Amino acid sequence: MKCEDILLIIRLTYFLTSSIITMESQLHDTIMDDCLREIDWNRGKPYTYRTEDYDFLMRSPKLFARKFSTDIDNKIIEQVCMAVCENEY
Repeated sequence: MKCEDILLIIRLTYFLTSSIITMESQLHDTIMDDCLREIDWNRGKPYTYRTEDYDFLMRSPKLFARKFSTDIDNKIIEQVCMAVCENEY
């Protein structure tokens, strides 16, 4: 299994568990619908995340991020995959 697949499974499991718990709480009417994607439209169309964005992405409650490019910064892709595979998020 590739690191990217593990990343998706871990974050989806966390999200689904959290969603079930939240929906069963008394506050379920206050839950906001969200696309679950971290997309920065202010710095680009959309912005391509780089190594200096690593801490921000790891703190983000979002399940996905758009966008990454191996041509611009491959290191951020490797960092995120390693963090997820090693459960550092």
